[in-house]
Amino acid sequence: MTICTLLDSEDFLGVFANEVTTAHRSIKLSLYMLAESWGHPLPPRENLLKLLAKAAMDGLDCRAILAIIPKRYAMPEFNMGAAKVLQEAGWNIRFMPAERFLHDKLFIFDNYTTIIGSHNLSKTAMMSSYNVSVKIENETFAKKANEAFWNRWMLARTTKRPDETTA
Repeated sequence: MTICTLLDSEDFLGVFANEVTTAHRSIKLSLYMLAESWGHPLPPRENLLKLLAKAAMDGLDCRAILAIIPKRYAMPEFNMGAAKVLQEAGWNIRFMPAERFLHDKLFIFDNYTTIIGSHNLSKTAMMSSYNVSVKIENETFAKKANEAFWNRWMLARTTKRPDETTA
């Protein structure tokens, strides 16, 4: 059986936070933007970065693929602060080379629950933008989402700077 839940801007934060805190084995993210530090002013007032860091510290297999912006653009440190926080907590982080822009918002929990849509993990995504995502509880769908994640993982680099060329 498949359970699908539409998540608008008001629903996303609470549902995402719940999935992070109730995951037992793994969390995978393929994501355009992960803000370093912010707290949502409305309930549940969660700092998602802290929740994600705690998941790795609790022993979950946590992996993320983040977009990278080359130095020639105005935001070369894009995602770097958040990546550092998560790496220090035990996350395995890779960066998608800028030759092909990563614009995913894909979240996989315990290889069963997938959230996919337009929500970045940032204050702007929660407070200033209209976004919609879908939570899908289905092992077969999660398997397909995992295939997409692992295909990107193999292309992504472990370098921390967008201008580095080593894999």
